[in-house]
Formats: sequence, C-alpha cells, structure tokens
Amino acid sequence: MAYIGKGVIGVEHPSTSALTATSVTSTGAVSGTTGTFSGAVSGTSLTGSTSLKTPLIEFTDGDDAITIADGGEVSFSQPFAVNPKLQGSPVSLSGLANKDFTIPSGTNRFTVTLDDVSGPTSGNLEVRLGTSGGIISSSSYVNHNSNGTAGNSFEGYGETATEFSLTAWTANAAKMTGTLQFTHFGGNFWFMDSSIFSPPYNAYFIAWRGKISLGAECTTVRIFPATGNFDDGNANLLLG
Repeated sequence: MAYIGKGVIGVEHPSTSALTATSVTSTGAVSGTTGTFSGAVSGTSLTGSTSLKTPLIEFTDGDDAITIADGGEVSFSQPFAVNPKLQGSPVSLSGLANKDFTIPSGTNRFTVTLDDVSGPTSGNLEVRLGTSGGIISSSSYVNHNSNGTAGNSFEGYGETATEFSLTAWTANAAKMTGTLQFTHFGGNFWFMDSSIFSPPYNAYFIAWRGKISLGAECTTVRIFPATGNFDDGNANLLLG
C-alpha cells in the first residue's frame, strides 16, 4: 500500500508508486513516483523531481493566477511585467578590439548598454550579430543613422553594409552613452534600435536603426571600433 502525508504519530510516509486521490492534505512534503488528484492538493511543499503537470495555478482563495495551455503557452489573469535582467557587472572596454556578449537560446529581445564609450578618431562604433556558425559579416545589414547638433542641423547616413555602423560620430572624445536594443521579429529576422548621446557635447544626439536576417538563431552580439581598440568606456548586456 502506498502512503502519503503524515500519520497519526507525525511520521512522513512517501509514496513510491502511483497515487490517485480526490483530495490530499499534508503538513509536510508530498512526494511520489506519480500522482493523480481530481480534487484539492494542499501542503507545505510539493516537489516534482522532473516536472509538475497542471493546466492552472490558483491563489489559496481559488482565484485563477496562471493558466498553461496545451503547447506550453502561459497566460496570466492580471497584467504581468517582466523585469529585464542584467547579465553581470559592466565590462570595461578600454584596450579591447571587440567585446562579445552571449545571447541565451530563446531570447527575443536584448539590449547592449553603453557608458562613455570611445575609440580611435577613425574608429566608428560598429555592431555585428552572430549565430552558432560564427559572427555574421556579410553585406546583409541594413544600417541607417543620423545625428542632431546644437544648431538644430541634421546629417543622415544609410547603407547596406557588413555591420551596423555608426557613421554619424567618429570623434574619440564623444564618450558615446546610451542603448542598442535588438528585437526578434520572427524567423531569425532582427531589428536594431538605438538612441545615443554624447555627454561632452551639449544638445547632440544620435538616432540609429537597422535590420538583418540571420538565417539561424542569434547567439552573440559583438561591439567594436572600425579600427584599433576601444580607449575608454563600459558596456553591459540586458535581457528582456
């Protein structure tokens, strides 16, 4: 016979075979090889060594909280906000020819954050994405950027290139600061959307946009100056 819950003397009896019940209440751990419950299950803890199979998670008063549909789609009864997660501490770029960040499998949005980043005078800031086959350097990046100045003038640049390239700013004192956000459209097609400013130059800013079809899942983002090494600044990766 399989036992589960606590007996009258308060000793736990784990079930090592199938357990079927209408309702189970336990003040200790509930464990077993398999379990099927047609009614309520309550306890201090419920642990599945491989998986816990349920279509609905409720609050203790019976209010629906999380629904899991066939196929794995999850929906929430109330608005759900995801807090993007920083992948470690900011990384110093000084002296580096490039910096690669690894993108976890299944990621649909990520952001590279920059603070006071600069390179050689001729070293435009550039970005490439990569797959399991390596960094993509073919002429498949659609790249547009423009910069506004203190005098309300604008300059724009557009091209199809071997990378996302920030043509609008090359000064090594620019101290580029801002975000590079990448969004998966589907089918390994990615959009890049960036907003950057330069703290040393009042009222200057850059708008930078682009897109690329990778042909496989994105695994890497690389930032680098067009020539030489970074001489200052920090970067980090934000997921979500």
